[in-house]
Amino acid sequence: MAKWFQEHEVETLSHISIQSFEQGVLHHESGDIYSDVTIWTAGIQPVKIIQDLTVAKDKQGRVVPGAHYQIPDHPEVFVCGDCASLPFAPSAQAAEGQGYQIAHIISSMWHGEEPKLSKKTGFGLIGKTQVTGRVPRLLKSGMLWMSKRHIG
Repeated sequence: MAKWFQEHEVETLSHISIQSFEQGVLHHESGDIYSDVTIWTAGIQPVKIIQDLTVAKDKQGRVVPGAHYQIPDHPEVFVCGDCASLPFAPSAQAAEGQGYQIAHIISSMWHGEEPKLSKKTGFGLIGKTQVTGRVPRLLKSGMLWMSKRHIG
């Protein structure tokens, strides 16, 4: 993706903090950025209640959950989405899937059973079909890879 951006004279900037913006210009801590078109992918961070918890967190402030999305010292508390430190980039689609998994975990525990989560592999799923091939690899190597590793 970076090569395509370079070939098409698209400048990408990361790790900057926008102070304000108006048509044609973005104002940030080190100056102004003039642009005809701006695509802004803002950073994400956990909500304040998560930020204030005194539990194990990663460098981005996300809670490090146990195997079943539970906070290790508080198994009655589940974390998912932007609040959980997981091995993939946070997204609405991932959080929705995590919600379904947590519902399954709670139901299993309620019935005294061991939760059994799907072990699907690969970049992602559309419905119950695993997504593989060139497009997911390009996405994973590009913007989503950068999303998981942003400073936040």
